[in-house]
Amino acid sequence: MNRIEQAYELVNRQQADVAVRLLEEGGNAGEADCWVELATWFLGGQIVPRDLGRSRECFRLAGEAGHRRARTIYVALLANGTGGPSDWQAAVTLLTDLAATDKGAADELDHPAAHEPQRDGTQKFPGRRDQIHAREGFDL
Repeated sequence: MNRIEQAYELVNRQQADVAVRLLEEGGNAGEADCWVELATWFLGGQIVPRDLGRSRECFRLAGEAGHRRARTIYVALLANGTGGPSDWQAAVTLLTDLAATDKGAADELDHPAAHEPQRDGTQKFPGRRDQIHAREGFDL
């Protein structure tokens, strides 16, 4: 049984706090999927209380551990300020790095408004609900 399966067993026994620690241990050991699982728990708020800041951080850690989709999600959260301050320039920098090997990231950067500041100093993609968005149909 892998760590994620073990974590769900712990949740079924009303031990979500122990399950969180188990997933954190797995993430710290380089298991990116553990960070992704934990990120979704904090995002959804059904297993543990919703905490967008912790969710964002877990997506960041998963991305750093090599989980490509988690890194893309982190870029979106960073760009739109979900779970922490918005940092458009850092998001564009990360997206630029991803674009070297990820067509979706490259497509986002090719949008003509990708680098145009708005009157309030923020930046957006017109017609895209003012945020970098994950593509439809992806799997975590």
